[in-house]
Amino acid sequence: MAIYDPETTDPTFRSAENPTQDDWVVGAATTIGLTRSDNEDAFWADPSRGFAVADGIGGNPGGRLAATTAIASFAGALEPQASMGDALTAAATAYKEVMVAREAAGFERAGTTFVAMTAPKLSTCTIVWCGDSRLYRFRDDGLELMTADHSLGNELRSAGTSSAGNPALAGVPLGALTRYLGADGGFEPDIRIVTPQVGDRYLLCSDGVHGQLTTRVIGDVLSSTTCRGAATALVGLADMAGGRDNATAIVADALG
Repeated sequence: MAIYDPETTDPTFRSAENPTQDDWVVGAATTIGLTRSDNEDAFWADPSRGFAVADGIGGNPGGRLAATTAIASFAGALEPQASMGDALTAAATAYKEVMVAREAAGFERAGTTFVAMTAPKLSTCTIVWCGDSRLYRFRDDGLELMTADHSLGNELRSAGTSSAGNPALAGVPLGALTRYLGADGGFEPDIRIVTPQVGDRYLLCSDGVHGQLTTRVIGDVLSSTTCRGAATALVGLADMAGGRDNATAIVADALG
């Protein structure tokens, strides 16, 4: 499946599904939403190597540049049957290329969230991410979030700090990202190793999906239709919920 680049592809809506492979089948969809003039999301899905979603931040065209650069760089660098080390190397390459592209374009700020999962024939897979794009696993009728948002609010909660009634946090945007590709502080991803089982379904998505839909709605969609149907439904429901942001979903089934 080709890389989706909103600069060269109709940004209003796109949905695609690959022919069935021995190990994975995947569907993907994206929407510009109802309030944005550009789609700053980008994605890549190759059932023989892996899947990735990037959500550009920092405003057009900086966010779009960062997202498309990250996806193209990661896809170009990831080896087939990638190990954890290979995945980290490819993600580090994506970070470096985003920084190079930002400098070349003269942008003071151009960054992107990023989440990816390798797909090495149902052996252990590596999830690597920065920011608040997410990966979920649907297994045995249960939905599990496999990543943790790199946002100020989430990291405060993880540290046991409540923002309620805290004057030091008054007016602080708790959704602000603490890590992303393009940050001046360097490359700080998180990783997680998973072992897919036959029948697992994985969702990679931007916050335009998970920020507008409840986990119950996401789980209901993932349990009810094909990969392509689920991806299409998720971004469509995001638009119906207000379409406040670009929304992208990749849905991948482990076939065995």
